[in-house]
Amino acid sequence: MWAEALTNDRVWEQEPDAPRFRRAFVKLSQTRRQWPAPADFLEALPPREQLALTKQPIPADPDSPAMKKRFEQIGKMLASPGRPKADNGHGHVHPRADGKRARCGGPGMCDQCSREQALANAQVVRA
Repeated sequence: MWAEALTNDRVWEQEPDAPRFRRAFVKLSQTRRQWPAPADFLEALPPREQLALTKQPIPADPDSPAMKKRFEQIGKMLASPGRPKADNGHGHVHPRADGKRARCGGPGMCDQCSREQALANAQVVRA
């Protein structure tokens, strides 16, 4: 009966659970005069110990010369003035070299066009 009661819909592991079983039986032996029922044992069983998760900050220095140089490189890559017309956009925000436009509805309707518009607006504000 005990084996069925303790294994029904439960999985036990030898290493983490053996000390818990001992503590539960010690607690029960101090408080009971008769052999406890499986439900009493499960109530006395302490919870499994879990590893504590800690936040580990990732060191970053955006003001370092190396990071400033990287930011400048990224800014140059994203700058639209002097940018050649491409054949891979939707054509609503930046004209395509072939003159075509996607039938997506443009910014506000299409995620890609909305991202292109937001990027273009951010560059205008920055300039």
